Amino acid sequence: MIKERLTYTSAQALPSQDRTSPLLMPSPYAIDGGELIGADPRTLDPVSMSQDGRPTSPMKAIRAHCLGCSGGDASEARKCTATGCALWPFRMGRNPFYGMKTAQSEGLELDGEDGGTSA
Repeated sequence: MIKERLTYTSAQALPSQDRTSPLLMPSPYAIDGGELIGADPRTLDPVSMSQDGRPTSPMKAIRAHCLGCSGGDASEARKCTATGCALWPFRMGRNPFYGMKTAQSEGLELDGEDGGTSA
């Protein structure tokens, strides 16, 4: 069960004509003709980036994207079949690889990987 309801989804973007947004800046490249581009988030104030209920952690941002992709329906995000998507393993808002121990990291031999020394 989701403990917190996210208010921002990836489908909710700032209007492209909002020239007053601190998140946008004119392109420094002449070929772009002064069009607005997204500012480098490393140079922005964290408060301005977290406005409008935007997620403040990578996992929450991934979850918000997955919810937006699935029409805002958490059950559809859970049932997602887009296994080719790089975010698919993280769609539940958790890192499934965190804390995972592998046989190799524990020093165990895997079947067929004993160097051919088994009898």
